[in-house]
Amino acid sequence: MFRLMNHMRRRVGAIAVGVSELAYQNAREYVAGRLQGRAPSNTTRASETHADPLLEQPDVKRCLLQIAAFNEGARALLVWSSLLMDISERSSDASERHGAELRYAFLTPVLKGFLSDGAFANCVTAQQLYGGYGYVAGTGIEQLVRDVRLLSIAEGANGVQAFDLVSRQLRKGRGVAFRAIAAGIGRQIEQSSGGPSTVELANREAAALAEWSAPLCY
Repeated sequence: MFRLMNHMRRRVGAIAVGVSELAYQNAREYVAGRLQGRAPSNTTRASETHADPLLEQPDVKRCLLQIAAFNEGARALLVWSSLLMDISERSSDASERHGAELRYAFLTPVLKGFLSDGAFANCVTAQQLYGGYGYVAGTGIEQLVRDVRLLSIAEGANGVQAFDLVSRQLRKGRGVAFRAIAAGIGRQIEQSSGGPSTVELANREAAALAEWSAPLCY
């Protein structure tokens, strides 16, 4: 039963990322063709049109990049969780199966809660790029906002998922799953610290890992 629920919660996260990606693609297509105002970068260009595409506005670019960054990271997390799921069910090594099962169980409320909340925020951001037009049914973006909201409630409301993560998964085996995941991230940081093009990212990741590890002190 718990295995079935974990799989369903992971799928909720996958659906959320799919909706977020659809919102991103639709919004990007809209702002690329919507002419409105003058972009700050248009200082020397001849005025062939009375306005520039919304895509050239800095804040519009920021919104799109923010959604795209979330989507790409979320897909990577889903792929990794799929690998853990396969190992936990199919590995011939009992110890490897157990370790993967613990990490997959730990990630499940994160996949469900974080990805669905993030997808809802992304759909709202994408809707904003349409302006008032985003509330019109013909755009489709308003339906994505409405439909993706359900994913924060379905298969266990996200508040319940957060409580499960903190009260059960984090404490299970004195944090063994958490420590295993943190150790893997630590190894990745160490590998990235040696390259001039990745050292800044590695430093930021190390700071985030230190903040993320703080709950184990309590």
